[in-house]
Amino acid sequence: MRNIINAVMLVFFISHSCFAGDENSENENNSFEQITLEQATRLVIAKDGSSRVLGAQTINVDGENIHIIKVLTPQGRIRHYKISAETGELIN
Repeated sequence: MRNIINAVMLVFFISHSCFAGDENSENENNSFEQITLEQATRLVIAKDGSSRVLGAQTINVDGENIHIIKVLTPQGRIRHYKISAETGELIN
């Protein structure tokens, strides 16, 4: 299990995508691009770098995509971060 988590983390760090302007950039159809699950996970890693990512998924709640990132804190607790796919903001 640890090797899988490490492999996933390595993929996130190697990826060349960046956050700046992604959530507000327009594509050819004049619609706004959403923040990907990978980008949301990287935001959580940057915010809470001492935690280990246990899992990540995207769910749809009332027509809005929400990224849920599950991390293990250094204290051994599991914490779930909810991030709006549209804005990239943390949802309480």
